[in-house]
Amino acid sequence: MTQDGIDQLLKLLAITDKLLDARNEVLDLIPECPMHGPQCLPHAQEWIEKTRLEKARSTSAVKIAKQAAANNDLHGAVGFLRREGFRGWARALETVLKALEVVA
Repeated sequence: MTQDGIDQLLKLLAITDKLLDARNEVLDLIPECPMHGPQCLPHAQEWIEKTRLEKARSTSAVKIAKQAAANNDLHGAVGFLRREGFRGWARALETVLKALEVVA
């Protein structure tokens, strides 16, 4: 192998090491797989996709609830949040509505 080939190979190995380090940092942030423990790639891929979908669903739900609130349909917003599984947010909004009724 020529010196240029060796230099090219060393550069590629350095890049690979950096990529592996970055991959391991990401895997360390993800809850470990209950079956295989930490660093389980299939579990990590599943977890990332599930988290991505939950975030998209949550963002959509918040937008719809805000739209209902902007239309002065706060009780409708509470119902929507409850139906979509955001019970904590629904309770918080109900608490605010009750407080507003007391003040009014």
